Amino acid sequence: MKDRTRKLNDAPENGAGKYVLYWTQMNRRADSNHALEFAAQLANQRDVPLLVYEGLTCDDPFASDRFPSFLLTGVPETGRRLEARGIGYVFHLRRPSAMRTISSTGWRRRRRRS
Repeated sequence: MKDRTRKLNDAPENGAGKYVLYWTQMNRRADSNHALEFAAQLANQRDVPLLVYEGLTCDDPFASDRFPSFLLTGVPETGRRLEARGIGYVFHLRRPSAMRTISSTGWRRRRRRS
């Protein structure tokens, strides 16, 4: 994985972290996802849970309804696939007037399956 990753700043790693957060926006696959595999590897090395966060904001006046509809349709399946691997998943839908969490799974699990 070292040839596919690079450090983006000089900040030290947070060794006291209670979980590894993988913040996804476009690559939502639970399998064949190098970034997710790297995050799982880090979580396993540190013996902490892995949590995948995905968010959607619906306040772009020029956005098509197709993409949010497509994304929302896939949320349950993404959650099931990640949960089957022992990876927690939280989806957050932010609306212009309110914020609400749509789906989350038991992300406090200790072990992930590769």
